[in-house]
Amino acid sequence: MMVNIEPNIYLVFGISIILAIFLTIDYYRSRSRSSGKSVIKNHKVLVISVTAILLLVLTWFLFTMNIRSEFNNHLSEKYPGQKFAIGFIAYDLMYGNYGAHVTCLDDHIPFGISKNSYSKQIEDYYSGVKRADLYNSKIKPIFENSDLKNAIVNVSGVGITLFKDVEIYDRISLSITAEADMISAATRTIEILKGNNISAGIIDILQEKDKHVYELSLSPADYSLSKSELEAKIEQRK
Repeated sequence: MMVNIEPNIYLVFGISIILAIFLTIDYYRSRSRSSGKSVIKNHKVLVISVTAILLLVLTWFLFTMNIRSEFNNHLSEKYPGQKFAIGFIAYDLMYGNYGAHVTCLDDHIPFGISKNSYSKQIEDYYSGVKRADLYNSKIKPIFENSDLKNAIVNVSGVGITLFKDVEIYDRISLSITAEADMISAATRTIEILKGNNISAGIIDILQEKDKHVYELSLSPADYSLSKSELEAKIEQRK
């Protein structure tokens, strides 16, 4: 497997060093003018300051390159034969994770990868994102080309099985407009799924209306319910 490093990382590293030097020099020039001293008299402080900045930047750069190498090895072992481009390394103070955005160069799927600074465990989300992309690539066009398209804000589907049996969904979620009738949308959704030989363990329909959020959750056993029975299953979430 080949992992590409973003070429701009070296450019940013170089620019950061140059910028640090110029900012430091500018600071001491301004200070010298205000105190009436020459820049030369402050050259020792200037050298020490610039050196400290360079060491800090270099240390962070080398450290992140080490993290990048660990990400590289993780992806190589888990997905042999696939190519990935790893972006910049960032640190999340809230969760104590080092992370980066990655793109698979074979299928252009973007995903995240992270390393916990305490447990040292590395996790990537490629399989989950690819699975979601697979399921959504089938379900979205079906509804976008249906008579429900104007009533739908968003539709997504998810399943456990990866890369096969995409007609079997664990859950299909629809968000509908405030103007749409939830029961009519639910009934039509069931018809559309049946017409495309798609089964779903759960159908979730969400609607924001009058500053509230309503949800209708249906299993296959609910498909034959009457209109009043479906209305009774609508829950106010907010």
